[in-house]
Amino acid sequence: MPSTSAKGDADFGFGSDFVSSPELVYKPLVYDPIGLLCRADHPLARRRSALTWKDLEGLPFVAFGPNTTVRRLIGTVEGLPKNVSEPAYEVADVITMEALLEADLGVTAGFKLGAYRGRDRKLMFRPLVEPALGRTISLITHAERALSPAASALVDKTIMHLRRRTDGFRIDQSSTRPAG
Repeated sequence: MPSTSAKGDADFGFGSDFVSSPELVYKPLVYDPIGLLCRADHPLARRRSALTWKDLEGLPFVAFGPNTTVRRLIGTVEGLPKNVSEPAYEVADVITMEALLEADLGVTAGFKLGAYRGRDRKLMFRPLVEPALGRTISLITHAERALSPAASALVDKTIMHLRRRTDGFRIDQSSTRPAG
């Protein structure tokens, strides 16, 4: 079944191009890396060197369900520690995830733009490398339809706001990696 945007039910959307559709145009806006999210007092949060996926080995890992973008993207990588591919906890919502992390019952991997800090900023985000993973958030429009003036103005304002809020994530339009 085609997506709502592909059928023409929506003028535009913002989302990942993880699964794309040929009748839609994806204009990259922001690169959003995946990193470790854990308590601020966790030993990995305080480490100065870059964190790798191997550093998560043996730690209780908390994950969102298998149909989420972050989980599907992590699932594309071979050789990750077993505890990452077979998490100790699987949650369906941010509140439960946050509670488990704040209680120091585990760590997780998530997108930086979606990283929540927890109550009283108890949680910290640290980028993960080897491999570095992320998503590109794009403006999605229908290939054969122009935006109305009102939709175009809303898109422009939204993009301006996104770029102000995510300066470190700006995309070089010639690639899908962060600029700079």
